[in-house]
Amino acid sequence: MKKIYIDRTVNAGCTGVWVKDAQAVSAGATLYVMSAKEDGPEYRRIEKEYDIHFFFEGKNVPGIDSPGGIDFYTIPQVDIFAADSTGGFFGTVGGTTDPEGELPICYIDGERKCFMIAVNGRSFLDSLPDWGKDRVPAEDIRFFPSRQEAARAEEFIHSYDTVFNNIEERYREILGENLVGIYVHGSIAFGCFTWETGDIDFIVVIDSPLEQCEKESLIRALLDLDEKVPPKGLEMSVVLRRNCDPFVYPTPFELHFSNAHRENCKKDLFSYCRDMHGTDRDLAAHFTVIRKAGFALCGTDAASLFGEVPEEAYLDSIKRDVAQAGSEILENPVYMILNLCRILAYIREKLVLSKRQGGQWGLKNLSGEYRPMIRRALQSYAGRGEFREEEARLAAFAQEMTAECKI
Repeated sequence: MKKIYIDRTVNAGCTGVWVKDAQAVSAGATLYVMSAKEDGPEYRRIEKEYDIHFFFEGKNVPGIDSPGGIDFYTIPQVDIFAADSTGGFFGTVGGTTDPEGELPICYIDGERKCFMIAVNGRSFLDSLPDWGKDRVPAEDIRFFPSRQEAARAEEFIHSYDTVFNNIEERYREILGENLVGIYVHGSIAFGCFTWETGDIDFIVVIDSPLEQCEKESLIRALLDLDEKVPPKGLEMSVVLRRNCDPFVYPTPFELHFSNAHRENCKKDLFSYCRDMHGTDRDLAAHFTVIRKAGFALCGTDAASLFGEVPEEAYLDSIKRDVAQAGSEILENPVYMILNLCRILAYIREKLVLSKRQGGQWGLKNLSGEYRPMIRRALQSYAGRGEFREEEARLAAFAQEMTAECKI
């Protein structure tokens, strides 16, 4: 039977999937991190006697920089719950770790060779003195350097990597040697993308200005992906290398596209491409995110390409996004609540955050009366329920936040 894969590094929660004439399989190297409250003497004993270090919140693990130091992607899913001091990992194969569950346990050594070591979690814990004695090669577990490479080899459900692979291929064909690189920002860069509520954000950097025919080809490539992109679509800007470093503000752009312009592109592509150029203050925020958390889909390393964005330019850019917060919070409350939180996080602590991270910051740092509202906004942003709140409370939140942010 045909297999279609679900990326669990993005879709980490419970997901019900049915595909006709196909088997849905979880994929990705994920982390199982236990609460600090679950830590105790028994885990200390296991660390000391067997060099097996389980992951707990707020705890570093010997042998890797942090519990996020995973440099591979697996098919099927391996949910990593512990590491040793040699750079090896212990993980549950095919699903989420459950000490009382029935999924098998594997060991991945420092050279990224994988072995099956126990039939389930309980068997692993019971066999700790001799856990590696009867290990056998895990031939059915495949390793890839990244999620993107895995998506090149196999078919994924709702995979933005499939979209990126198509964009990279088409843009290389269209731009040739003029292409410097393609750079991802937004929720994907921050690792908090959800298919239902997120869009796919990227910047294209080129050496020389675009011809009209090149602009049209770039937009057609995006329109051709209509049925493969998330509901909120794509957001793309093309900029010249010379405006990346030293940074220019407001930043000139050669071409821009988003869902808001899709119908205009379909109606009159020539006029759209002819007229869509100028400067965009939003690019200060996008460049900052690329420097902070973004990555290169292809081309020159982002760190060496994008110059530092002055604080005043970044702050002006993100403030403009909420300039009409008093009215817009009633129309788009989730977006505005989370955006105001992340702007205040930058003003108070110079933190560059995603919308989700901004909301999480707000839960810890803002007035208790607003925390239930922020929590519901985060849940809605993650696709878990519809957001509802009284207009008076939304207006009060916007007024208080904009006053402190001096908007």
